[in-house]
Amino acid sequence: MSPLALPGEEAASPNDDYAVIDYLKNLSLNELFSIDIFNPEASVAGRKAQKLMGTSSALFVITQEEIRRAGITSLPEALRLVPGVQVAKLDANKWAISARGFNQRFANKLLVMIDGRSVSSTLRSEIFWEVQDTILEDIDRIEVVRGPGAALWGANAVNGVINIVTKSAKDTTGSLITSQIASAEEQNVLGIRVGGTTDTGMFYRGYGKFSQFGSFVDAQGQATSDDWQMQRGGFRVDGTTTAADTWTIQGDIYHGTANQNLRLSNSGQPQRDQANLTGFNLLHRWRQLLPKGDMIVQTYYDFAQRTEFRQTDRRSTIDVDFQYHWQHDDQQEWLGGIGYRYTADELTGTALVSYEPSPRQDNLFSGFLQGEFKLPLPLKMPSTLTLESSAIDDEEPIEKFLQFNWGAKLEYNDYSGFELQPTLRMLWAINEQNSLWSSLSYAVRTPSRTDRNAQIRVDTSSDKLLTIQGNPNYQSEELAAYEMGYRFNLPQRLLVDTSLFYNQYHKLGTYEPVAVESTIPPEIKWLADNQLTATTQGIEIMATWQATDDWQLTGTYSYLDLNFHLLETSQDYRSLQEAGNNPVHQASLRSYWNLSAQLEWDLMNYYVDQLTTGQIPSYWRLDTHLGWRPLSELELNLGVRNLLDKQHPEFGVSEGGIILSEVPRTVYLQVKYKF
Repeated sequence: MSPLALPGEEAASPNDDYAVIDYLKNLSLNELFSIDIFNPEASVAGRKAQKLMGTSSALFVITQEEIRRAGITSLPEALRLVPGVQVAKLDANKWAISARGFNQRFANKLLVMIDGRSVSSTLRSEIFWEVQDTILEDIDRIEVVRGPGAALWGANAVNGVINIVTKSAKDTTGSLITSQIASAEEQNVLGIRVGGTTDTGMFYRGYGKFSQFGSFVDAQGQATSDDWQMQRGGFRVDGTTTAADTWTIQGDIYHGTANQNLRLSNSGQPQRDQANLTGFNLLHRWRQLLPKGDMIVQTYYDFAQRTEFRQTDRRSTIDVDFQYHWQHDDQQEWLGGIGYRYTADELTGTALVSYEPSPRQDNLFSGFLQGEFKLPLPLKMPSTLTLESSAIDDEEPIEKFLQFNWGAKLEYNDYSGFELQPTLRMLWAINEQNSLWSSLSYAVRTPSRTDRNAQIRVDTSSDKLLTIQGNPNYQSEELAAYEMGYRFNLPQRLLVDTSLFYNQYHKLGTYEPVAVESTIPPEIKWLADNQLTATTQGIEIMATWQATDDWQLTGTYSYLDLNFHLLETSQDYRSLQEAGNNPVHQASLRSYWNLSAQLEWDLMNYYVDQLTTGQIPSYWRLDTHLGWRPLSELELNLGVRNLLDKQHPEFGVSEGGIILSEVPRTVYLQVKYKF
């Protein structure tokens, strides 16, 4: 949990996060009213800090405390907490994660960032979740927006945006050792972090982490040889040059290996392969406070190399982003910026997979502008809150307003040229406890390297060869999104957040037959095309209730109806099956109970509906966590994941020849020591 401060008070010392927790437990209800636990702040929805109740999008914030108490030990697993996000494990080292449908291993309609640095690959617009990690105690929050964010963040922010925000080095002084042993999944984990400050007022931290993961099992309970391991390290330095200038420099480096089983043809035997994963990044951010706003310049360099089955994907990215924020007055606010991204890759092909050209350089130019206009509705009415010893005046004015946001992002890329992505949003702050919002948005997923340049050969049988080719004329996939939501907030007691959406997709990807070559064996050629449309509609609900001072309940539910429609000229009927990769119903119920000042017991219950593709049955997953803090510096955590089931499958389609496995029950012990 991040250090918190009441208005006008200094924050608790960042050396002891547990002291902050104890401090909060001793506050009266009236004092707790001043701390926005039930109205979190995030920046991903509007590229500026804003509260949940003032956000006109489907925002969800995962706090550090939720990560800790839910027994989360990896970034992708934390996303199970978010309504409307689909999370499935394919094997021990691969995930399929998306928002509002279109789930697959190479899901390509979700933008993911770590501290504003995009981690999406340009190969297929996907995210390799197995290489996204850090010491989880250094994460401040995970901000998730379901729905398009392209007007601010650009192409590929189609179905959602995720920003993983790490803590300032100022909040992580001191040393931390964290270790874990488990019966499956993360069998051995060791993390070390050291932080401090210099005589010049700079704050710093450095970390190292080693993780070793065990194999999953098949339907018969046999190990599937998909074990893996990862080593990583990094640093962060935060400082100031003047009272108005702050800066950050941070970087990470990682290397790991991941075993996997591949079936390269329908008739062939599985072959074991080891993926080698290497990368590093370096980011610099500078912020200057202005009399009526601020200015931010961010640059980063990212290198990633992935070698699997004799194919190497090596890519470098340089990104420069400038943002200017101007608060004209209480009713008018402007946000704008420009950016440039350069990507260079080199793809070493094989007889089965190749790219033409093999090396490629791409440029992305962008600019955005957003205006926010607030129409106050000043009215006085009695407060609906009655708190014992409350200092709130029953006749205190409650701010009511209508807020309008409009904006657009204009991009130019080397694949599809100019792309304009606008949005229009409205928020009605009815009173302190109630707000209603709606939005209209347009977003695109621009063509990827694979869509345009790939050639993939698949041996379907002993007498037939299938070739899948990229299409130089492949177009951007389009989305028109309609959303609305309602929030009710009784501070420190109850928060209800509901979102409705209806999405229309056009020019989605298909593969169309174009020729049959008279070769031995015969070769059938399929060409990437845009002959699929889709509609999705659904509802997402989250409710958090502080039942007692020591017991909190959080429940979520999401419903998704996804329908695919082929154009009359299409023959790619297999693409219709992808709708079955997404559960119609998902739900969760989490209980956080403080048994005493040193002991806590938590339960997390998840339900995921069946997947019709692959005939994956629905499942319940119950996780439990018991935490004990015998000393302020020492924390012990004992937990069980998948308590109700010895093992279960979560996904039903083998993509890229990967042989899927099932998720086993895991018992783990975690020790954390701060000094």
